[in-house]
Parts: sequence; structure tokens; C-alpha cells
Amino acid sequence: MSFPPKNALAATLGTLLATSLTSTQILAQAGDARDQAGHVQEELWKEVDVPPAPILTPEQALETFYVEPGYSIELVAAEPLVNDPVAIAWDEHGRLWAAEMWAYMPDADGTGEHEPVSRVVILEDDDGDGQMDRSTVFLDGLVLPRAISFVKGGALIADPPNLYFCQDTDGDLVADQKTIVAPYGVEGNVEHAENGLMRGIDNWLYNAKSSRRFKFIDGSIQEEETNFRGQWGIAQDDYGRLFYNSNSFYLYGDMVPWQPLNNHPGHPPRAGISHHVVPDGDVYTARVNTGVNRAYREGTLRQDYRLRSVTAVSAPTIARGQRYPDSAQGGSFIPEPAGNVVSRFELHDEGLEVSANKALHEHPTWGPIEFMSSTDERFRPVATAVGPDGFVYVVDMYRGILQHKTYLTTFLRKQIIERGLDQPVGLGRIYRIVHESDDSTKTGPKLAGLAAPQLIPYLAHKNGWVRDTAQRLIVESQDSSPATIKKLTKMTTLGSELARIHALWTLEGLGQVDLDIIARAFQKGNEWVRAHTLRIAEPLLSKARQSQHPYWELYQSALTDWPLRVRLQAVTLLPAVDDPEFAVRTISQLSSTDFDNPYFIDATVSTLHRHETELLTKAAQSDNPQKYSPLVTALAKAIFEEKNAASALEFVELAQEPQTPASITSAINKGWGESLNRKNVRPLELDGPPSLIPDPDSLVFKAFSWPGKVDPNAIVDYEYSEADLDSISRGKPLYQNNCAICHNQNGQGTPSLAPALAGSDWVKGSKERLALVVGQGLMGPIEVNGELWNQAMPPHGQHPALTGESFNDLLNYLRSSWGNNSSPFETGEARSYLQKHSDRNEPWIAEELEDLGLVGE
Repeated sequence: MSFPPKNALAATLGTLLATSLTSTQILAQAGDARDQAGHVQEELWKEVDVPPAPILTPEQALETFYVEPGYSIELVAAEPLVNDPVAIAWDEHGRLWAAEMWAYMPDADGTGEHEPVSRVVILEDDDGDGQMDRSTVFLDGLVLPRAISFVKGGALIADPPNLYFCQDTDGDLVADQKTIVAPYGVEGNVEHAENGLMRGIDNWLYNAKSSRRFKFIDGSIQEEETNFRGQWGIAQDDYGRLFYNSNSFYLYGDMVPWQPLNNHPGHPPRAGISHHVVPDGDVYTARVNTGVNRAYREGTLRQDYRLRSVTAVSAPTIARGQRYPDSAQGGSFIPEPAGNVVSRFELHDEGLEVSANKALHEHPTWGPIEFMSSTDERFRPVATAVGPDGFVYVVDMYRGILQHKTYLTTFLRKQIIERGLDQPVGLGRIYRIVHESDDSTKTGPKLAGLAAPQLIPYLAHKNGWVRDTAQRLIVESQDSSPATIKKLTKMTTLGSELARIHALWTLEGLGQVDLDIIARAFQKGNEWVRAHTLRIAEPLLSKARQSQHPYWELYQSALTDWPLRVRLQAVTLLPAVDDPEFAVRTISQLSSTDFDNPYFIDATVSTLHRHETELLTKAAQSDNPQKYSPLVTALAKAIFEEKNAASALEFVELAQEPQTPASITSAINKGWGESLNRKNVRPLELDGPPSLIPDPDSLVFKAFSWPGKVDPNAIVDYEYSEADLDSISRGKPLYQNNCAICHNQNGQGTPSLAPALAGSDWVKGSKERLALVVGQGLMGPIEVNGELWNQAMPPHGQHPALTGESFNDLLNYLRSSWGNNSSPFETGEARSYLQKHSDRNEPWIAEELEDLGLVGE
């Protein structure tokens, strides 16, 4: 399609906005429903001396920044070279690519948000002065593009609901081939769709707002389940640890790899996963902030009318470029566009975890303020990234409107229009953060066109972007020539720490890792090199044992002798040995200190899936059964959560034997109690009564059900018809593609994001209430399974995937899964409830649903 000139688009939207304001009254916004009764949206911007927000030129905008002493900000690109940028990436030529969201909130009503007017552009610096001189439209006709990643032969570009593989086959920097290679994200709310496409050190592509990771091989996507991470943006540090955030929390991190810890379906790993790196959300801006969505709420603003806590935190980055002082290296730069700031945190390793200290500096009027603070309300930093030159870059969408219409309050909409923040759109800037201690070079090495042997030295480069890109290019080359493998192998033992790690993962990506390479790298490496060596050697462990390769002895020593990080990684990989007896024996030899460590509990429970009873028997026969108590408790709970009736019964029988130590019995009861004392918990099904009928008041009696059991509190199973089962089957992929991204594949929810659906009365209770919540949305606060949630559930009733009876099918899957076992919706029933409230244009709140009597069946 042809791409309309930006000024023409803005003029058209401006006309539409003017028409709508003169002919209709401003309607209550969807965001209002999140307020409780009694909230008054006081028009603070009329009561406070709010500075004006004129449209500033890029040069004028630079004068509005207060930056930590020693640092300064440089302009890299601005309109018309780049417009509405939201994400950036550099290719191996050193060219800067930007995803532009032209369709995002063109006015206060989001008019035209689904129009294909957005694009991806390529920016080039012709003279090496650090400022972009040319912009080429690589791909247009997009709606809300959000991520770019370079792969062999082209680029992956995310524009929900599709992930495209785009190629420029004639070298003019314009895509002439575009192929859908995977579904990606969902259409609708911009804040709640996959993004990221960050290549990890382990050769996988990781996403935010997602529980999937990818590899792109031979023109197709390989997909694998992973931990759900973040909201907008994802980053890694030099050791490959993943960092991400949500709009109201600065930084989470995975302190350990998630994949090998997820073997037990009844025990998702917790220790070090989504670890709170930054302990609070305090923010210190350099201007009053009445223009945030709920500034009228008590506690949103400080007494001086500045934003108190972050509300729009977005794509973080880790400073891996070696262009800053030591205190900033390895730290995180995190944008907060609602507060017009970029925060800087110094990150420190403390054992297995990372802690953070915020860098603040003094403003003459406001006192402490964030690292990069602007007095310009239109400064909207939405992403950060490290470039080929090693500097951190800041992506500024530069606009008055930030809040998406899904959550826009009447308070903010009126303020946007009255203060003239709605226009213009189509601007945008990209900045570079520099430090006075560094040299003036603004370029990085050009890696394009280099053969694999020429790229290998760059695996030791000081800049993490260069190391990552060199690794990608070598892996994509699939050069397994003797010369290439020899040079890489040499680097695994003679290079710097980071060079060794990259060389190892490059060999892994080439499929050229063998036990000899692993053994030498392990012997000569430090703690981090050894930990990565263990991860890479996972598929070779069984072979090492069978052949009694020297690496097997090294691995065994790692289980007991090496530092905590290495020992934990070795324990995590026990399932790869493929010898349950060896795994149980090894775990039983861990110390009581290890069993008190939640990281080791996650690793051992994951390892012991389907072998819990063997460990329990060893613990009961031990001279020191007390040391096993934390692990036994975790295993008992995991068995129940998995609904493994056979193993649970074995635990019960052993617990009731007279010779079983009291500490073991107590640990089992504690684990079961943690599961059973929740609401709507269903018992485990047995084919017949246990050999010893338990006391009716005991946990054991409550935990099981069997034919003929007399239980006045028993939950009666609903018998589904064939038609019901067909509907449930159709609903499963709808859930996986549209709901699991927040509520998890197992229905257990995601911490800090979405509550559990398993056992929730919001799912099992009133069918009408469930249909209205899913179809028309819900605003917190609500209570789910005894926990208070204050998030927003966007409406799904008009989702393209849920038309007709598909809406019924989805809800039937929710009501039948994870033990919910509730009555299904009849044909057309769910839609009939929406039709009763077809005039409703905003999400529900709990009090309204209660007033309708929709609290249960």
C-alpha cells in the first residue's frame, strides 16, 4: 500500500478530533472503571502551576535535560529521519534500525489505531560523526511494530498478530520479501503483547510479555516454552542473565537459568526467578507530573506534585559497552516515560543474586532527581539499548499522549485536550549517553562481510554488542572448518572470561562441542566459565558417564567441591545423567545448608520428578532425617499440586509407619497443608480406599477421594457430554494463544501480573459474571483465592479469535481445566450475557458485578 505523508495523516486526525469534540460530549473513559466509589477526578492541572508543554526542536529539547554530573546527552537522530520510534536495533553493518508506531494513539481517542501506517526504517551515519544522515523505509504497511531481530538472510520483524521474516534481496535496503513465520502477540492493547526478540548468549531469542523462546533455522521458527517474563523490553548481562520489568516495577531478573529447573509440573521454580532486583518503585522527576493517568488519586503524586512511584517503566538495558566509569559498567538504564526520566542503577552480585543501588543527583529546586531528567513533558523515553560503539542509546517517542486508550481516564483525556498534548504526533528522537572520561569516537567495528575466523577475535571485544553480534554471525555461517573450530577451541581456555564463555556458546551453536573441549574449558575456567560449561555439557553428561570420560569425574567433583554457583548448576543437571538412582544418592548427600537454600530446593525437586518416593525412603532411613525436612515438604506439596495420587499415597503410607521419624511425617503434613488449606482444592482420586482409613478430621482424609468414601464436604464432579468435551477441546488452543501469556499454561497465574484461574471462584462461580469479565473487561481491586489484585483485565469479547461460539469454547475450557470442573456454557449462552449489556463501553468493577448478584452459582 502507499504510505501517506505524515503531515497529511496528522491533519486528517486533527480534523476528526475537532469534529468529535464539537458534536459529542466527552464520554467516560475505560480507565475510570478502575477507580473505587468515592474517587473524585479533581482537575489538578487547573489548580497547580503546571509548566506549558510546547513542541521543542531537538536542539531546544537538549537544553531541558538535567543529567548526572560527568555525563552528557547527544542527539543521534530526530524527525523527519525517525518518527514515533519505540524499539531500535543495529545490524552488522552498524546501521541503526527503528520500529516506528505511527498508528499508536494518533489522538485522544485512538482514532485509526488499526490502520497500516507504521513502518521500520534504517538510519545511516555517512560521515562517522555520530549523527544519522539518511533514513530508508525498509518496510511499511505495518500497524504496531514492536521488535526487530537480525537473522541469517534478513530480519525478523514483529507486528502483531504476526512475526515476519523480511528480506532485501537486491541490496537497496527495502524489503522485497515478507513471510509470516509465526504468530506473535495479539492485536489490541499495545501494552499486552509480545515484544523483545532479544538474542541470548545461549543462541535463543527471548521475548518479553511472553512464555516462548525461539530459534530461527532454515527459514522457520523453532519454539520452546520458557518462563513468562516482563512487559516491554528484555535485556541480558555479560553472563547471559535475563532482566526485564513491568510498568510499575523497575527491574526483575532471572538469577539462574529457568529451563532445567522446570521438570516438575507441581513445582514451578521460584528462587531467583523474576527476582526483585530493584526493591522499590520510587521515582524523582524534575517537573510536576499532573499529566499521568491517575494523578488525582491520593499517593500518586508527592506533595510537590511530582510523580511518587513509577507507572510506565519500559525497556531496560544493561551497560555492557565499557564506555562508562566502573560504577556504571554492568548497571542498568531504565526509562520511565510518564515521569520524563531515565533512571540508572548500579548492580552488584551478592552470592547468587543481584542487588541494585539507584544513582541520583541534585537539582537546585527539586533536590534528588533521576539520572536523566527532563523538564519537557513530551520527552517519552520508551526504550534503551547498547550500540556498536558501546554507548547506551535512549529512544524518545516524543509526544504528549503516552497512555493507551484501554486505560485512559477522563481526567487525563480532558487534560490532554485542554493543554494541547494531543498534537502533533509523528515526532521522535534518539539520544546517546556519553561520559566525560571517554574518548570521542562514535563508531563501532563493522562486522559485515567478515568470515568466521576473522570474527572470532571479536568474541573478546570489550563491547557486549560486538561479542553478541560476532557470535551470531559465526553461528549463522555454520562454518565448521578445522581452522574455525581450532581457533574457537583455543579461545575456550586462553581467552578472557567473557571470551571463553562466548567461544563455548559459539561452538554450541555450531554443533561442535565435544567432551574434550568441555573438560579442558572446565579445568581452566573460573566460576562463571565452569557454570556455563556445565550448561552446555548437559546433553553430553550421560555419554560422559557411560564412556567414563575424564569430564565425568570433573562433573562429580562439581556436585560437591566447587563454589555455590557451580555446585547448584551441577545439581540442576542431574536429570541429564539419566540415572535416577545416582540422582537420588547425590541429592541425599547434600548438606543441611543446601536443603535450607531455596535455590537447591528448586533444583532437587525438579530433578526428583517421578522419583520422590525414593528420596523419601532414603530420608526416612537416614541418620539425620531432620536435614531433609525442607525438601520433603516441597516434594509433598509438588506431588499434590501435580495430582499424582499414586506417589501421594506412598508418602502417606510411609508417614504412617511406626518407624518413620517424626520430622519426616511432620514435613509431609506441612507440605500437604500448604496445598490443602487453599480455597476450592480438589482431592486426589484413588481407585480404592487406602489400606488404613484415615481419621475424617485429618489432612490425609481431606487429600483423597475414593469410591464409596463418605465425605460430607466432597465436591461432586460434573459429567461433561461429548458436545461439552468437543467445545472444551476447541477452547484449549484459544486459551494457549490468548490467555496463557498472562495466566500461565497451567492456570496458576503469573506473579505481579495475573491471578490464578485454577480453583478461582471468578471462574468456577457465576457463568454470567465470567462471560462479562472476559468479554468486557475487569478493573481491580479484586480478591482471587485470598489474594488482592489491582490489575486490569482487558476486554476480549470482540477479539478476532473469539467470534461466534469460540467465545463459549474458551470459557468452557476455563471452567473445566485444572480441577475447576464446573458446569459448561450452552450454545450461545456466553454471547447472550454480553448482549444484555451491549451498551456498556467500559470494563466492570467488582462492586458493579456484586450489585447484579453475580457472585456465585
